[in-house]
Amino acid sequence: MFKKKIFNRGLLYLALIVFAVVSFFPVVWMFITSIKTSYEIYSFPVVYIPSKVTLRNYISVFLENPFGKFFLNSCIVAGTSTIICLVLSVLTAYGLSRFNLKVSLLILVFFLGCFTIPYISNIIPLFIIYRRFGLLNSYVSLILPYAAYNLPFGVWFCTAYFRDIPKSIEDAAKIDGCSRFGMLWYILLPLAKPVISTVSIITFVWCWNEFLYALIMISKNEVRTIPAGITLYPGEYEFPWNTISAATIIAIIPIILFILIFQKKIISGLTSGAVKY
Repeated sequence: MFKKKIFNRGLLYLALIVFAVVSFFPVVWMFITSIKTSYEIYSFPVVYIPSKVTLRNYISVFLENPFGKFFLNSCIVAGTSTIICLVLSVLTAYGLSRFNLKVSLLILVFFLGCFTIPYISNIIPLFIIYRRFGLLNSYVSLILPYAAYNLPFGVWFCTAYFRDIPKSIEDAAKIDGCSRFGMLWYILLPLAKPVISTVSIITFVWCWNEFLYALIMISKNEVRTIPAGITLYPGEYEFPWNTISAATIIAIIPIILFILIFQKKIISGLTSGAVKY
């Protein structure tokens, strides 16, 4: 029995190792490509380990196109979208979890239905609306749909978490003279840090990586985000894999650091439905 348990655990660890290698191999290969010379990239047989490491590709990222501006635009769009989505999610979830509304379940079902609609289907109507109101090539054309698409996810997570927090805590604060906003700010939000962190990180990562909206709604370099900006690097007669790989590595570094720092909060937030306070 003991040997069988060890064998099963060994198989589990082996499967996890294989999954990790398969998942991270594209990123590792992209990094290796980013430090190769053009000759080694197109040479045959394939060069797996570069004979000479070069950082010229990372310099070319900033010289060939305004990558710094792309990076700043991504920070503005993803950060603003995340803040808007988080504020609306918390306020909506608080109302649905604390007020005895007969339509609370209906509203949650509505949000769930909105989340199941592919966001690609909204591109053409939004493009027409933005063009009519002159909002194309602006941060608004990305921030609004990004926040709206992630809102149902945030409402569902926050509502489930708020319902697990006993109302008796707020009743005690109400007796002491605390206002409704004070109960939300000083009591619920500190208790809801795990789910708030989870919603913020998942929303930010999605907004940071989104490509299709950024490509269609934006045509000026002054407002392009990183995913759309990287599409400018290929030329008419060449495809600079080394430069594109370097730009991609720079783009994913903040996301990797962000997730590594807050990974415990993400896990606790995702499993918060099973926690009772």
